[in-house]
Amino acid sequence: VRLNPEKAAGHEFTLNIELTDRKENVLLSLANCVLVHEENVVQPAADATVRLTRPQLLMTLFGAVPVEPLIASGAIEIQGSSGLYEALAAAIEAAIGNFNVVVP
Repeated sequence: VRLNPEKAAGHEFTLNIELTDRKENVLLSLANCVLVHEENVVQPAADATVRLTRPQLLMTLFGAVPVEPLIASGAIEIQGSSGLYEALAAAIEAAIGNFNVVVP
């Protein structure tokens, strides 16, 4: 995952991510342009809770699928500050897959 520091600047929030198809929970924390994830952690005081399937998570964060239509249709449910998941999706950039692991 590549977080664009310019797009993440000024954002500080926590999101509970509930993957409904896998019965998994992940806490995402963004602060100081650093994204931290913690598996099997739920924070009651999180800024928002996002309920979606794993494919929806992957499509919206890495596949450039717009978040807004999925929220509007009810496919993605958000309790709390709804704009935070959209801000996260906007700050994530596709990873570059073609790079040198070792440079001579």
